[in-house]
Amino acid sequence: MTIPMNDAVWQDLVDINREVNRKITYRIDAQNHPQLPVPEQWNVLLEGGYGDCDDYAATKRHFLRNRYPQHHDHFRLATCWVDAGRTAGSYHAVLIVETDQGAYVLDNNLRRPILMEDVNYAWHKIEDPRSPTGWSRITL
Repeated sequence: MTIPMNDAVWQDLVDINREVNRKITYRIDAQNHPQLPVPEQWNVLLEGGYGDCDDYAATKRHFLRNRYPQHHDHFRLATCWVDAGRTAGSYHAVLIVETDQGAYVLDNNLRRPILMEDVNYAWHKIEDPRSPTGWSRITL
């Protein structure tokens, strides 16, 4: 069962997206850990700090899973390629929130949650606890 969308849930999505985007300063992993060969680490940054797109997504997932533990599996990390704007062509990570009114994207590049089909991204993979690899391809 997906998350039933209502005004309180919507406000939580907006607030958590905004707060995490405000508290984390964007910096790619190579800048966070210069001694490592650009590892993909999905860090939860509870107090803010420096991170890249996967750290923003993992932090948002952490806060929302704590707020809505009964819907734990409906907050999933996803990857994509950005199709437009200043970061066009870059590989990107976001949080997908599955509700009864559609799947919403929470993104460090977006001020508010947006329906997945309304974002100009080429979708790649999403967390999938049923998959042996933990991920499955996204098809819209």
